Amino acid sequence: MATAGSPGGGNPTLDALMAAIREDKEMYFFYGSLMDAGILQRVTGLREKPTLTPARIEGYRIKMWVQYPALLDGDPGSMVHGMACVVEGAQAKDRLEQYETVNYKKVWCTIQMGNGTYVSGTTFMWAGDKSDLKEGTFDLKDWQMEHVLDGL
Repeated sequence: MATAGSPGGGNPTLDALMAAIREDKEMYFFYGSLMDAGILQRVTGLREKPTLTPARIEGYRIKMWVQYPALLDGDPGSMVHGMACVVEGAQAKDRLEQYETVNYKKVWCTIQMGNGTYVSGTTFMWAGDKSDLKEGTFDLKDWQMEHVLDGL
């Protein structure tokens, strides 16, 4: 039975629609450790490695939260480069949200794919305390080397 706290606000038809949408394919933009296909596969629980495509989003900037990048609003024209990937299924999406913790919130964005086309998608923006952030950049290759040596 639907409840007032359900995605559809207690409307059974809307609840069913919202559940179906959660199962649908959705384009995600990743700019940190989830640009690594192996990490993304483990986090989402997918059976096969996901296909990641170079992409970017405009109007955002990156700061660092310890070793992890934090996406913030940026100046018009500023770009954040990363990878885009289609994610399907509520379970995989829920696992992404759990991985990102309460310090990140899921937001809609416009993603420019490597071939120049634009698609609507989702990314995770910083929702924590901005005073915890420092200037810096995220380098996937450096992160991979550090975590391979640490044994993840």
